[in-house]
Amino acid sequence: MKLNLTETIDLILTLSLTVLVTICLLLKRPWGVVAVLASIVFAFVSSSPLNLVFVWCVALFAAAAWVTIFRKSYHAKRQAIESQTQSQSPKRTGSTKIAEPIRVLLQKRVPIRDSTNPRSWLGGLPRLPEDVVWPRRRIASDETPENAPLHFMAQINCADLPDDLWAGLGPREGWLVFFMDARDPGVEDIEEQGGVRVLHVPSIGPKRQPPDDILPVWSGNYSSAYFDNKQPVPSVFPEFPVDITVVSNTGPRTELDIPHAMGGYRDDVQDEEQDDTTSNPLLMQLYGDDDLLWSWGSAGIWFFMVPVDDLAESNFENITAWHQCQ
Repeated sequence: MKLNLTETIDLILTLSLTVLVTICLLLKRPWGVVAVLASIVFAFVSSSPLNLVFVWCVALFAAAAWVTIFRKSYHAKRQAIESQTQSQSPKRTGSTKIAEPIRVLLQKRVPIRDSTNPRSWLGGLPRLPEDVVWPRRRIASDETPENAPLHFMAQINCADLPDDLWAGLGPREGWLVFFMDARDPGVEDIEEQGGVRVLHVPSIGPKRQPPDDILPVWSGNYSSAYFDNKQPVPSVFPEFPVDITVVSNTGPRTELDIPHAMGGYRDDVQDEEQDDTTSNPLLMQLYGDDDLLWSWGSAGIWFFMVPVDDLAESNFENITAWHQCQ
């Protein structure tokens, strides 16, 4: 079969477009659409009926194949994103409820004693293993920029915690280390913004100084009897060793002298109703304290809660925290 010049050119273009479409499909390139459109345009201007049918077949095949590849790629990426989101999303409640017979009070040693090597303490500096990174805020807030270092609040020796605390759940070795953004009391979803972190470390190290870019503990966004007339505002709270005292979990306290505590009822300053069993035990509560320069509004208090299922596995990635004041 002898082809004239026009038919020869049509055939060469047809073969070229076929190769281009094939390459696009193999490499999964978005510009495969351009090749498909070019094939369709060429089909309209082609002078050979054979080429016209062939190009249309190539164009339709390429379009169908490219759409199939794109859909598979899209769904694969979507599933990867959903899987990552689910693995990072906090689990807010446990599926099991527990009854807690006891709670512990964290009583400051006043006057301070055994400050060189305390077993548990509030404020001051953490003692972290060398490989543990100082936690930072994930998302910016009104007062604190993204990635700002959190403030150290407490470090508790788990070996000193009684067996019945949290109904026997949680670690009894290592240390629990509490960090939070002290500049933003009352901020909503502080834990989702990375403003609260609790670490469980297997051992302690030397005192760890905070990162150089840590911010002062007070931003001026709430009243404070400690910092209003004092400059500069510190970035580290005073340190107080604490004794761990076991008491019965008979109900929340009603007097003003609310303790720093772990487990049991929350000492709500707003008298919120609480059940005898819980699926989110009280990991720790920290109350406004003159000695520690903790001031979070009138009778301000912070609650750190953890899902039962996570506590059973010593997993503290899903901490829920909120603030109350009168």
